Amino acid sequence: MKYIHPSVYFKWICGHTGSLGIRMWFTYGYKSLRGTFPNISRPSNLSEYIISKLLDSEWDKKISVYADKCAVRNYIAAKGYAYTLLECYGEWNSFDEIDFDSLPNTFVLKANKGCGNHVFCTDKKKLDKITIKPIVEKNMAINDIMFKFEPHYSFIQPKVYAEELMDLESVHGIIDYKFFCVHGEIYGIQVIGNRHGGNYDMDLRDSNWIKMQGLTISSEKDIFSKPQNFEKMKEIAKSLSSDFNFVRVDLYEYKGDVKFGELTFTPGGALLSSFSKNFLEGVYNKMKSN
Repeated sequence: MKYIHPSVYFKWICGHTGSLGIRMWFTYGYKSLRGTFPNISRPSNLSEYIISKLLDSEWDKKISVYADKCAVRNYIAAKGYAYTLLECYGEWNSFDEIDFDSLPNTFVLKANKGCGNHVFCTDKKKLDKITIKPIVEKNMAINDIMFKFEPHYSFIQPKVYAEELMDLESVHGIIDYKFFCVHGEIYGIQVIGNRHGGNYDMDLRDSNWIKMQGLTISSEKDIFSKPQNFEKMKEIAKSLSSDFNFVRVDLYEYKGDVKFGELTFTPGGALLSSFSKNFLEGVYNKMKSN
Protein backbone atom coordinates (compact mmCIF):
# COMPACT_ATOMS: atom_id res chain seq x y z
CA MET A 1 0.00 0.00 0.00
CA LYS A 2 1.34 3.41 -1.00
CA TYR A 3 2.31 5.62 1.95
CA ILE A 4 0.52 8.96 2.09
CA HIS A 5 1.98 11.67 4.29
CA PRO A 6 -0.40 12.89 7.03
CA SER A 7 -0.16 16.44 5.67
CA VAL A 8 -2.05 15.28 2.57
CA TYR A 9 -5.01 14.24 4.71
CA PHE A 10 -4.75 17.44 6.72
CA LYS A 11 -4.78 19.53 3.54
CA TRP A 12 -7.88 17.71 2.31
CA ILE A 13 -9.68 18.33 5.61
CA CYS A 14 -8.70 22.01 5.62
CA GLY A 15 -9.83 22.37 2.02
CA HIS A 16 -13.32 21.23 2.90
CA THR A 17 -13.97 23.23 6.07
CA GLY A 18 -14.35 26.76 4.70
CA SER A 19 -12.62 29.80 6.18
CA LEU A 20 -11.64 27.87 9.31
CA GLY A 21 -9.83 25.35 7.13
CA ILE A 22 -8.08 28.12 5.22
CA ARG A 23 -6.89 29.62 8.49
CA MET A 24 -5.72 26.22 9.76
CA TRP A 25 -3.83 25.38 6.55
CA PHE A 26 -1.99 28.68 6.35
CA THR A 27 -1.18 28.58 10.05
CA TYR A 28 0.36 25.15 9.54
CA GLY A 29 2.22 26.20 6.38
CA TYR A 30 3.50 29.46 7.83
CA LYS A 31 4.68 27.80 11.08
CA SER A 32 6.46 25.07 9.10
CA LEU A 33 8.19 27.65 6.91
CA ARG A 34 8.92 30.53 9.31
CA GLY A 35 9.03 28.78 12.68
CA THR A 36 6.41 31.08 14.21
CA PHE A 37 2.64 31.35 14.01
CA PRO A 38 1.23 33.99 11.66
CA ASN A 39 -0.53 37.00 13.14
CA ILE A 40 -3.51 37.04 10.80
CA SER A 41 -5.59 39.53 12.77
CA ARG A 42 -2.72 42.06 12.96
CA PRO A 43 -0.36 41.39 10.01
CA SER A 44 3.24 42.57 10.15
CA ASN A 45 4.44 41.27 6.79
CA LEU A 46 3.17 40.65 3.27
CA SER A 47 2.49 36.95 3.80
CA GLU A 48 0.32 37.57 6.86
CA TYR A 49 -1.49 40.38 5.02
CA ILE A 50 -2.36 38.18 2.03
CA ILE A 51 -3.56 35.36 4.28
CA SER A 52 -5.82 37.80 6.12
CA LYS A 53 -7.27 39.05 2.82
CA LEU A 54 -7.96 35.51 1.60
CA LEU A 55 -10.37 35.21 4.53
CA ASP A 56 -12.29 38.26 3.25
CA SER A 57 -14.92 37.09 0.74
CA GLU A 58 -15.52 40.62 -0.54
CA TRP A 59 -11.83 41.02 -1.35
CA ASP A 60 -11.78 37.62 -3.03
CA LYS A 61 -14.70 38.58 -5.25
CA LYS A 62 -13.27 42.03 -6.08
CA ILE A 63 -9.89 40.81 -7.30
CA SER A 64 -11.21 37.77 -9.17
CA VAL A 65 -11.76 39.71 -12.40
CA TYR A 66 -8.11 40.78 -12.40
CA ALA A 67 -6.89 37.28 -11.52
CA ASP A 68 -8.82 35.92 -14.52
CA LYS A 69 -6.18 35.72 -17.25
CA CYS A 70 -8.80 36.29 -19.95
CA ALA A 71 -10.87 39.03 -18.31
CA VAL A 72 -7.81 40.99 -17.18
CA ARG A 73 -7.00 41.73 -20.82
CA ASN A 74 -9.82 44.31 -20.80
CA TYR A 75 -8.21 46.08 -17.83
CA ILE A 76 -4.80 46.12 -19.51
CA ALA A 77 -6.30 47.55 -22.71
CA ALA A 78 -8.28 50.18 -20.77
CA LYS A 79 -5.04 51.32 -19.14
CA GLY A 80 -3.60 51.92 -22.60
CA TYR A 81 -1.35 48.89 -22.80
CA ALA A 82 -3.16 46.67 -25.30
CA TYR A 83 0.10 46.47 -27.25
CA THR A 84 1.67 44.49 -24.39
CA LEU A 85 -0.85 41.65 -24.74
CA LEU A 86 0.22 38.52 -26.55
CA GLU A 87 -2.17 37.51 -29.30
CA CYS A 88 -5.11 35.43 -28.07
CA TYR A 89 -6.41 33.01 -30.72
CA GLY A 90 -9.57 31.99 -28.89
CA GLU A 91 -11.32 31.21 -25.59
CA TRP A 92 -13.47 28.15 -24.86
CA ASN A 93 -15.52 26.81 -21.96
CA SER A 94 -14.21 23.26 -22.32
CA PHE A 95 -11.46 21.31 -24.04
CA ASP A 96 -13.94 19.70 -26.44
CA GLU A 97 -14.96 23.15 -27.74
CA ILE A 98 -11.43 24.08 -28.86
CA ASP A 99 -11.33 24.78 -32.58
CA PHE A 100 -7.90 23.37 -33.36
CA ASP A 101 -8.37 23.92 -37.09
CA SER A 102 -8.45 27.68 -36.52
CA LEU A 103 -5.21 27.73 -34.53
CA PRO A 104 -1.78 28.45 -36.03
CA ASN A 105 0.95 25.84 -36.10
CA THR A 106 2.44 27.01 -32.79
CA PHE A 107 0.54 28.17 -29.69
CA VAL A 108 0.17 27.55 -25.97
CA LEU A 109 -3.00 26.39 -24.20
CA LYS A 110 -3.63 27.90 -20.79
CA ALA A 111 -6.40 27.85 -18.21
CA ASN A 112 -7.67 31.32 -17.32
CA LYS A 113 -7.12 30.61 -13.64
CA GLY A 114 -4.36 28.04 -13.87
CA CYS A 115 -0.84 28.16 -12.50
CA GLY A 116 1.71 26.57 -14.77
CA ASN A 117 1.23 23.19 -16.50
CA HIS A 118 0.55 24.93 -19.79
CA VAL A 119 0.44 22.91 -23.00
CA PHE A 120 3.06 24.16 -25.44
CA CYS A 121 2.48 23.27 -29.08
CA THR A 122 5.47 23.73 -31.40
CA ASP A 123 3.98 21.69 -34.26
CA LYS A 124 0.20 21.27 -34.48
CA LYS A 125 0.52 18.20 -36.70
CA LYS A 126 2.26 16.34 -33.88
CA LEU A 127 -0.13 17.45 -31.14
CA ASP A 128 -1.64 14.49 -29.26
CA LYS A 129 -5.08 15.69 -28.20
CA ILE A 130 -5.82 12.56 -26.17
CA THR A 131 -2.70 13.13 -24.06
CA ILE A 132 -3.19 16.85 -23.47
CA LYS A 133 -6.93 16.72 -22.71
CA PRO A 134 -6.60 15.59 -19.05
CA ILE A 135 -3.84 18.15 -18.51
CA VAL A 136 -6.03 21.01 -19.72
CA GLU A 137 -9.10 19.76 -17.87
CA LYS A 138 -7.18 19.45 -14.61
CA ASN A 139 -5.98 23.04 -14.96
CA MET A 140 -9.58 24.14 -15.51
CA ALA A 141 -11.05 22.13 -12.62
CA ILE A 142 -13.04 24.36 -10.29
CA ASN A 143 -12.84 21.88 -7.42
CA ASP A 144 -9.06 21.52 -7.44
CA ILE A 145 -7.81 21.55 -3.84
CA MET A 146 -5.41 24.47 -4.48
CA PHE A 147 -8.36 26.76 -5.22
CA LYS A 148 -9.85 26.01 -1.82
CA PHE A 149 -7.05 28.04 -0.27
CA GLU A 150 -7.21 30.88 -2.80
CA PRO A 151 -10.99 31.45 -2.87
CA HIS A 152 -10.91 34.31 -5.39
CA TYR A 153 -10.43 31.69 -8.10
CA SER A 154 -13.84 30.21 -7.24
CA PHE A 155 -15.47 33.36 -8.66
CA ILE A 156 -13.84 32.80 -12.06
CA GLN A 157 -15.73 30.90 -14.74
CA PRO A 158 -13.18 28.32 -15.96
CA LYS A 159 -12.00 28.68 -19.54
CA VAL A 160 -9.18 27.45 -21.72
CA TYR A 161 -7.56 29.86 -24.15
CA ALA A 162 -4.93 29.66 -26.87
CA GLU A 163 -2.20 32.26 -26.84
CA GLU A 164 0.78 33.19 -28.96
CA LEU A 165 3.79 31.00 -28.19
CA MET A 166 6.86 33.07 -27.40
CA ASP A 167 10.14 31.90 -28.89
CA LEU A 168 13.05 31.18 -26.56
CA GLU A 169 15.43 34.00 -27.38
CA SER A 170 18.31 33.54 -24.94
CA VAL A 171 20.16 30.94 -22.89
CA HIS A 172 17.83 31.82 -20.00
CA GLY A 173 14.70 31.39 -22.11
CA ILE A 174 11.97 33.95 -21.66
CA ILE A 175 12.85 35.91 -18.51
CA ASP A 176 10.12 36.78 -16.00
CA TYR A 177 10.25 40.23 -14.41
CA LYS A 178 7.92 40.16 -11.42
CA PHE A 179 7.31 43.64 -10.01
CA PHE A 180 6.18 43.68 -6.37
CA CYS A 181 4.12 46.86 -6.25
CA VAL A 182 2.48 48.81 -3.43
CA HIS A 183 0.00 51.57 -4.25
CA GLY A 184 1.54 52.02 -7.68
CA GLU A 185 5.14 52.08 -6.44
CA ILE A 186 7.74 49.38 -7.04
CA TYR A 187 9.27 47.76 -3.98
CA GLY A 188 11.28 44.99 -5.60
CA ILE A 189 11.62 42.98 -8.80
CA GLN A 190 11.97 39.21 -8.78
CA VAL A 191 13.79 38.03 -11.91
CA ILE A 192 13.48 34.40 -13.01
CA GLY A 193 15.14 32.70 -15.99
CA ASN A 194 16.01 29.25 -17.29
CA ARG A 195 12.64 27.89 -16.16
CA HIS A 196 12.90 24.92 -18.48
CA GLY A 197 16.30 23.90 -17.21
CA GLY A 198 15.18 22.32 -13.95
CA ASN A 199 17.31 24.47 -11.63
CA TYR A 200 16.01 27.89 -12.64
CA ASP A 201 17.92 31.09 -11.98
CA MET A 202 16.51 33.77 -9.70
CA ASP A 203 17.52 37.26 -8.63
CA LEU A 204 16.04 40.23 -6.79
CA ARG A 205 16.48 43.87 -7.86
CA ASP A 206 15.21 47.27 -6.77
CA SER A 207 13.70 49.89 -9.08
CA ASN A 208 17.22 51.10 -10.00
CA TRP A 209 18.31 47.56 -10.94
CA ILE A 210 20.51 47.33 -7.85
CA LYS A 211 20.74 43.85 -6.36
CA MET A 212 18.57 43.41 -3.26
CA GLN A 213 18.73 41.01 -0.36
CA GLY A 214 15.53 39.16 0.35
CA LEU A 215 15.53 35.81 -1.45
CA THR A 216 15.99 32.53 0.38
CA ILE A 217 17.41 31.05 -2.85
CA SER A 218 19.17 33.14 -5.48
CA SER A 219 21.82 32.92 -8.16
CA GLU A 220 25.31 33.56 -6.80
CA LYS A 221 26.51 35.17 -10.02
CA ASP A 222 25.18 38.38 -11.50
CA ILE A 223 23.77 36.66 -14.59
CA PHE A 224 20.83 38.90 -15.53
CA SER A 225 21.41 42.06 -17.50
CA LYS A 226 19.10 45.03 -17.11
CA PRO A 227 16.39 44.71 -19.76
CA GLN A 228 16.52 47.10 -22.67
CA ASN A 229 13.00 48.35 -21.93
CA PHE A 230 13.46 48.61 -18.17
CA GLU A 231 12.16 52.18 -17.87
CA LYS A 232 9.07 51.32 -19.89
CA MET A 233 8.54 48.21 -17.74
CA LYS A 234 8.61 50.35 -14.61
CA GLU A 235 6.10 52.79 -16.08
CA ILE A 236 3.72 49.96 -16.99
CA ALA A 237 4.09 48.20 -13.63
CA LYS A 238 3.36 51.43 -11.74
CA SER A 239 0.30 52.19 -13.84
CA LEU A 240 -1.20 48.70 -13.66
CA SER A 241 -0.68 48.49 -9.89
CA SER A 242 -1.95 51.96 -9.02
CA ASP A 243 -5.49 50.72 -8.27
CA PHE A 244 -4.42 48.19 -5.64
CA ASN A 245 -2.84 48.13 -2.19
CA PHE A 246 -0.58 45.33 -3.35
CA VAL A 247 -0.18 43.35 -6.56
CA ARG A 248 2.63 41.63 -8.39
CA VAL A 249 2.84 42.69 -12.03
CA ASP A 250 4.51 40.11 -14.27
CA LEU A 251 6.14 41.38 -17.45
CA TYR A 252 8.42 40.05 -20.18
CA GLU A 253 10.74 41.57 -22.73
CA TYR A 254 10.00 40.02 -26.11
CA LYS A 255 10.91 40.98 -29.65
CA GLY A 256 12.24 44.33 -28.51
CA ASP A 257 9.20 45.39 -26.49
CA VAL A 258 7.36 44.77 -23.21
CA LYS A 259 4.75 42.04 -22.93
CA PHE A 260 2.23 41.52 -20.14
CA GLY A 261 2.14 38.26 -18.19
CA GLU A 262 -0.40 38.51 -15.36
CA LEU A 263 -1.48 40.28 -12.20
CA THR A 264 -0.91 38.18 -9.10
CA PHE A 265 -2.48 39.02 -5.74
CA THR A 266 -1.40 35.87 -3.90
CA PRO A 267 2.19 35.18 -5.06
CA GLY A 268 3.72 31.99 -3.78
CA GLY A 269 0.30 30.83 -2.61
CA ALA A 270 0.48 33.59 0.07
CA LEU A 271 3.36 31.87 1.90
CA LEU A 272 6.09 33.30 -0.39
CA SER A 273 8.65 30.65 0.56
CA SER A 274 11.31 32.14 -1.76
CA PHE A 275 11.45 35.38 0.24
CA SER A 276 12.98 36.28 3.58
CA LYS A 277 10.85 37.63 6.39
CA ASN A 278 12.75 40.95 6.21
CA PHE A 279 11.71 41.44 2.59
CA LEU A 280 8.08 40.62 3.38
CA GLU A 281 8.11 43.04 6.32
CA GLY A 282 9.56 45.73 4.09
CA VAL A 283 6.76 45.37 1.53
CA TYR A 284 4.10 45.54 4.24
CA ASN A 285 5.69 48.53 5.96
CA LYS A 286 5.67 50.40 2.66
CA MET A 287 2.01 49.48 2.29
CA LYS A 288 1.20 50.94 5.70
CA SER A 289 3.18 54.13 5.11
CA ASN A 290 1.24 55.08 1.97
